[in-house]
Amino acid sequence: MRGYDLYFRPTKKPCHIGKLPPELMMCIADNLPLHNVLCLALTSKDIFYSTWICHYSEQNSPMKDQYLQEVRPDIETPERLPFLEILLKEKAATSICDYCQTRVSRPILDHIRGRGLADDQRCPCQPRRTPEALSLYYKEWSIYLDFEHFRQVMYRRRLGTAYGTSPESLTFDSDWNNPGLGDWLTKLNLKPIFADSSLVLHATHRIIIPVEYLYSLHRSDSDTRLVVLNKLMESSIGRCHCNNPTQISTLLKCTNYIFADLCSDYNFKDLLSGSRISKPHNCPNCLTQYVFALHRHSKAAIFEIVFDTWTNLGECKWTFSPEWLSTRSEGAGI
Repeated sequence: MRGYDLYFRPTKKPCHIGKLPPELMMCIADNLPLHNVLCLALTSKDIFYSTWICHYSEQNSPMKDQYLQEVRPDIETPERLPFLEILLKEKAATSICDYCQTRVSRPILDHIRGRGLADDQRCPCQPRRTPEALSLYYKEWSIYLDFEHFRQVMYRRRLGTAYGTSPESLTFDSDWNNPGLGDWLTKLNLKPIFADSSLVLHATHRIIIPVEYLYSLHRSDSDTRLVVLNKLMESSIGRCHCNNPTQISTLLKCTNYIFADLCSDYNFKDLLSGSRISKPHNCPNCLTQYVFALHRHSKAAIFEIVFDTWTNLGECKWTFSPEWLSTRSEGAGI
């Protein structure tokens, strides 16, 4: 055992990796994953400039493409961002601002109810926009899920518990609420789901309607019934945050399928006796999938409408990621 300990005992001899020829280091970098190349480039200034700046960032950087030039032309040195993410491990209380490409103090995220991050919690270089531009917005519940909420949760998942926020910060379970537009109650549940390296936000919108109220709709004229159902969908069901017209049209078709038998005396009994579930649909604009369902609770004499959405937000590293830009609530008007 003594020989074993002597063999593996750490030595104080300096590392000679910085003395290797730059050409050899460039060949080694060609066969390493991106994370390893970044760590290798940080070992010395010579290796940094020869291996990363003069080789990888100019020729093969995945961030130097037409997409980034279109959505964020202000970023002149995107190769800094992967380095900053590695350096996060030095100080757990920091985050990354991809506007000025520096490390900043990590904001404290205690809950998700409210107007999102305050201006004094953001980096001064970030544009002062409306909360809808930087958040996912649930209007009826006054919830703004800022991008920083998702980024901090993914920091914790990638780097460890000391480097981010607990997934519970994205979890929400509301009380039953009467929006005041009809005889129904609404409820919202939010829950983050991890799929490989991506974060998927699962939202469940639930509506309870008394059977007596459905009877009143059944007896009313078609125009009145249409107005009530439109209020029900527009006020109580959260659509995709991108508010794509095609997705809304498909959602209305699902609604018509669920409530079609309100117009028919013969089929109305069938509506009252069972459950209906639409097939899964995908938003053509953002990475959201949704399912619409109607369930009868015979013992309580109520119907429950359930609208489930699953929105893929990707790795949540940068505010210019295609998943975030296609999903955020800016201009959604919901």
